[in-house]
Order: sequence, then C-alpha cells, then structure tokens
Amino acid sequence: MDSVRDSVDGSWNRLHLLTGQDLYNIQRDFNINCDERLHSDDYTSVLLWVEKMKLLDDNPVLFFKQQGTTDNATVLQRQDTELLDDDDFMLAMMTNPQKELLEKLGSDRLCVDGTHGTTGKC
Repeated sequence: MDSVRDSVDGSWNRLHLLTGQDLYNIQRDFNINCDERLHSDDYTSVLLWVEKMKLLDDNPVLFFKQQGTTDNATVLQRQDTELLDDDDFMLAMMTNPQKELLEKLGSDRLCVDGTHGTTGKC
C-alpha cells in the first residue's frame, strides 16, 4: 500500500483506487478482525452476536428467529396463525434507553425498520 501511495504523481488510475473487495482481501490476508463481525458468514455472525448478547445483564435482543428454523408460538404469546415461516428471519432489539423513550413518548406510534436482501441468505 505504501508503494501504491508513493507512486501517485498527480495523475490517478485504477491502481490508486481501493474497492471494497481490496479492503476485504487486506483484512483477510493480514488477519484483521473487527468486533462487530464474529464470523465471515452473516448467518453465523448474527447467531454468534445474539448468543453474546444473551450473556449481558441488559441484553437488547427481544426476539430472534433465524432462517431455516421453526417459529415457536409460546415466544411472545402468539397464535399459530401469527407464526413466521421457516424461511423468515427476524431480529427485534431495544436498549433500555429506547425502552424508556418508548414508554414516555411512544404510546400511540411505533416505527419499524426492515432491511431486505443485504446478503445471499435473505
């Protein structure tokens, strides 16, 4: 990287631009880990993160259902007709400060963020 940076003489070409894949390769080749990603596979990484959160006194995970698993009606006390499909994924989280704000300000509204298709597992 130093040699690439040092080769810049005022004109730019592809060699001087990094892509996401370049950064991923550097991370992999130099075994650079990030705390947020516990595994290179998103499916496994999320499962490991949820398990890690369960160990906390203030666990923010309210509900978790992984793709490929069967939903359980006893969780959140739902009817059979309200269950998620086996292919569905759901992760619901709320921190204690968020809970306090919801109790104080959110008695008549709730916003939900849905992100779809971010990896090949969706």
